[in-house]
Amino acid sequence: MTVHELEAVGIVKRYGAVLANDHVNLAVERGEIHAVMGENGAGKSTLMSILYGLADPDAGEIRLRGNPVRLRSALDAIAHGDGPWRNRLTEDQDLGLRLLAAGWKSHQEMRAVVEQQGVPRLRPLLRQRTRWAQGNLQAFGLTSAMWRSPFPRSARAGEVLYLMMPLWQAIVGAAFVCAIVLAALGIASVIPSAEILPEVYVLGFSNSVLGCLATRHTAGRGRLRSILVAHLYAVYTWLLFPVLARALLRQIGARREWSRTDRVALEPVAVTDDAAGLREESRAA
Repeated sequence: MTVHELEAVGIVKRYGAVLANDHVNLAVERGEIHAVMGENGAGKSTLMSILYGLADPDAGEIRLRGNPVRLRSALDAIAHGDGPWRNRLTEDQDLGLRLLAAGWKSHQEMRAVVEQQGVPRLRPLLRQRTRWAQGNLQAFGLTSAMWRSPFPRSARAGEVLYLMMPLWQAIVGAAFVCAIVLAALGIASVIPSAEILPEVYVLGFSNSVLGCLATRHTAGRGRLRSILVAHLYAVYTWLLFPVLARALLRQIGARREWSRTDRVALEPVAVTDDAAGLREESRAA
């Protein structure tokens, strides 16, 4: 018996008196590209919706590698095998990558706002960033799936290069450490001549300075303060390298356990008269 990567067997779907799919059969092998053609109302979109789990068939079944499955939603469509959220330190990243690998499109929702409490001490900050870095290392396992995703080559290449960011960061960090060691041994100088100091400054600080200047209005900062904050942030980003080294050691040692970052209790916010009035108006509405 031939086992197909994806198979639709005897799919029937009705919408009231309209028969959208009448015992449709389809077999797809890994790497194949199929075109479903037909007139308007032939049931093409209905069949695709059933294959993606957006709609349930009235009869028939969907099989993945020969196993009958019922795909009720986008999350169900990617929950087979080890699935999302399981043994992953960056659950949202794992979920998003699996949805993309399965062919689900995503877009940026500018109306959504997420606020996150900052970590006020160095030790929990190192612990939190190490957990995130190890989660990025775990995401390496989805690189091949992302490259096989049904998106343009440029989009796939960009996502794969982004997944490999810890590798590029490790190369930069290793080069910096080697430069320090060579300078300490008197073999080479970290900065060969004073003429290249402006180039070193531009490469090391320009991105942070431009970013802080671009957001100074929304952050309520002046131009000079934004430039000062940018230099502090550039120095702070070097925390990445010890964090990446620690995450790599944990990943090699198969250490997956983590405790969540403790939240700091906040003082209750005083409610102004204007805010209280708005609250009463919303209740009355």
